[in-house]
Amino acid sequence: MFIIISQGLAEPQRKDILEIANNEAEANVGMAAIFTICEAVREWLGENNVKGQDDGSMYAQMMRRAKEEERAKVRKIFRSALNKTICALLRGRETHVDVHRN
Repeated sequence: MFIIISQGLAEPQRKDILEIANNEAEANVGMAAIFTICEAVREWLGENNVKGQDDGSMYAQMMRRAKEEERAKVRKIFRSALNKTICALLRGRETHVDVHRN
């Protein structure tokens, strides 16, 4: 059996799908199994095929980096706001910190 990925999945994912399909085919030797094989592959795709996040493509790597950079930026803003608030409370006065400002 062979599987050709025309778009969207990386080689490790193709190998996983091929293994699932082969396992299903072996488990159903002597029976009509195309539906069972397709259903197993469909289930795997539903659980594992997240666009732009799980494959090894350059696009996926770029998206992961962008998401990590955004999270780091949010953490930095949050830490800054938290530090300003703590310092103000320690000085005994309330303050409003605009978390949207850099």
